[in-house]
Amino acid sequence: MDLKSNLISIREAQERLDDSDFKYPGAGYKAKVADMFGHGVVLPYKEGGLRKVLFGEATTTVIVGDRWWGKTAWSIDTIFRHWNALNQHAEIHWYGDIDNIALGLKQISDNFESEYPTEVRKFGNLVIIHEGSYDLPGEPPAGMWQIMLLNEVDSATMGKRALSDVNVNLNLLSFRVRHYKRPVYYNIIDYNSFESVLRRTGQVKVFKFMTGELLSSLLSKIPKGWEPVVRQIVPSLPVEESLVIYPINYEETLPDGTKKRIKGGQAMEIYTATLPSWYDKVKNHASINKIIAYGRRGIPIEAATDASRLYRESDVTWKVLAEEENKKWGLNYSPREWNKAVKEVDPEYAPKSKGLKKGRDKPDEEQTTEGEESGNEVNGTDDQ
Repeated sequence: MDLKSNLISIREAQERLDDSDFKYPGAGYKAKVADMFGHGVVLPYKEGGLRKVLFGEATTTVIVGDRWWGKTAWSIDTIFRHWNALNQHAEIHWYGDIDNIALGLKQISDNFESEYPTEVRKFGNLVIIHEGSYDLPGEPPAGMWQIMLLNEVDSATMGKRALSDVNVNLNLLSFRVRHYKRPVYYNIIDYNSFESVLRRTGQVKVFKFMTGELLSSLLSKIPKGWEPVVRQIVPSLPVEESLVIYPINYEETLPDGTKKRIKGGQAMEIYTATLPSWYDKVKNHASINKIIAYGRRGIPIEAATDASRLYRESDVTWKVLAEEENKKWGLNYSPREWNKAVKEVDPEYAPKSKGLKKGRDKPDEEQTTEGEESGNEVNGTDDQ
């Protein structure tokens, strides 16, 4: 109230809040204070309001932030909670599995039953990966919702492709999201490049850490009323926090028993994502599923698994194994890279102690040991 009456400065208000939060943690004093057109505005740390909006009627949520600042983690935490709020009656349609986490979730559901809680494995079983496609889901099973995650959407949803079939379908979905029971979560890096209709129809905005050109791009497209808060808060956010802006709409029961929707404006809050205990474990498991993304090369999990089987069941050398697997999968990796991939996917990997043949039909006298064949390349040294 002192801040509202201009009796104290914004700096002093922040100091009072920080001091009270230190003395009485968990009592609700934790907040940030921003200068909005000469007036101090208090942004509380909250979770319940946003979750009530997200987990009620189907909404469209846009999560914006720089690379490596927790957009995917925020989405997974929220979607997992959303799925539970729907009594686990929802499919998870995953577009753009950049970090291979969707694939990791599906694999642990099939192969690691004892290492993850039942609900996590059930969640993984309901993940549907849309690789290289933005086709909308078909009709769900009776009683099921369809939660859609578009993770770091590509050029198909940029403003320059506004008339593409993909964008038209996504625009229609955003207009009708509530009727189809299809909540949509968009993860994007550059807010300016995101198609304009999708920007405007996103009811919930989640802003992660950004600076420089990404922040400037964001400020050029958001409503002017948001600009001072976004400019002050977003560049200082730690990885687990985000600035969230969402509509406050609620229903009021009238004396005759009917319900009337009341407009409540918009809320600006600081939201902290509390990741589930299994997230880091799934992320570590997913890191072995290397795919081509953003110029980063790697051997796909299916190819590495096949190479592991070949290594176990035959006595070919790493050189021959690399030649066969490269030809089979249309790849171009060295024996050393195949060796490393097999070690990553096979928890029971052990170097063979007996001599290995140079090829499937080579005579015994041309046998060589694994270390000799693979040479210093596999062992991490070189002749130089």
